[in-house]
Amino acid sequence: MLSARQAVCETDGAPDFPGAPFSLPLPKEGPIVLAVSGGSDSVSMLHLVWRSLVRRGECDRLHVATVDHALRTGSAEEARLVGRICERLDLPHQVLIWSGEKPKSGIQAAAREARYRLLSAFAAPMNATILVAHTADDQAETLAMRQSRNPAPTLGLSGMASGTFWRTGRGGAWVMRPMLALRRAALREWLSKQGISYVDDPSNEDRRFERVRLRQDGSASIDGGGAGSASETSRDVIARRVAGILSSNAQRVDPSTLLLRWDDRFSMPNLERVEALRVMLAFAGGLDHRPATAAVCSLLKRLPQTRRSSLARCVVERRGDGLFIRREHRRGQIGKDDGSTQTTPLGQMPYPFAKAVPLHDLPVAQQVETLCDWPLTPPPVETFVHDIGK
Repeated sequence: MLSARQAVCETDGAPDFPGAPFSLPLPKEGPIVLAVSGGSDSVSMLHLVWRSLVRRGECDRLHVATVDHALRTGSAEEARLVGRICERLDLPHQVLIWSGEKPKSGIQAAAREARYRLLSAFAAPMNATILVAHTADDQAETLAMRQSRNPAPTLGLSGMASGTFWRTGRGGAWVMRPMLALRRAALREWLSKQGISYVDDPSNEDRRFERVRLRQDGSASIDGGGAGSASETSRDVIARRVAGILSSNAQRVDPSTLLLRWDDRFSMPNLERVEALRVMLAFAGGLDHRPATAAVCSLLKRLPQTRRSSLARCVVERRGDGLFIRREHRRGQIGKDDGSTQTTPLGQMPYPFAKAVPLHDLPVAQQVETLCDWPLTPPPVETFVHDIGK
């Protein structure tokens, strides 16, 4: 009896996928880890990528991982279901369990971070690229949630990056999203025609979660991003300009102090220079997120009069043609705690990129890594676009 892999390979001359007009950008080389939960999106990705690569004789590149968050009854069985699919497709499958105490609030954010941490730790030793199955529907929901929190962002709304480098130790792995242009309805229609089953996660019906409410209420529109959205291309251009500013104007003066040159040409700072200062403040303050643009602009307005101010756990002092940025002492730390010039040494982690580096921010992250003597984040593997059923 033929294996699933042999059956596909022996249909010589047949089209890849009758009735499945999908295009997927896939890594040209190296191992691939498919993150498969058992839901419709990830099961679609599993079958599409598998059939694409098996015809190219590259199926040995594929590994499948299922993260069991251990948050509800039935999650272990769903992981076993994915294992049975992989067994039929002759693919290796690994279950990654989120063990330990779970937070009582912010559970979705914590689960997301745990998921990527586990996947990265699994993929990094084999130098693999991770593929996740976020779709255009997920992107629209992300944009809607971010717009509700910040209706008028300076850089425009940005959704999920097409790729993100997730760190593990001093290494990590790229997480790529090859299905951001695809609609969930089209994928489910294809699964139905192929007779492929999948699992409906009951948490996708739980209205306690913002994403579920948006989905059920039809509040997330898929229209190419909408007015005010920022494409990854435009954000990449901005990031390269910010990286250039940091390369030419930023330096580490001593273990506790950063310098950002800021002469009279920048009395009316442009967007990129404000972004450079936001990054420097996050790095010096040891923050995962950059301070708000409005707060940074307010700081810049105060400095000509005060010469010294504080923001994002940092003391910022204007001296000559530069801004000197030092981390404040915080309560509970040894030393003077009067909000003055007392500071603590800057950490060695490349904040705000200590956990993850979105693809469009790669040039900026590499400049921060240079400042703190951290290994540079490698670029992702080059991709090829495979048209399926066209």
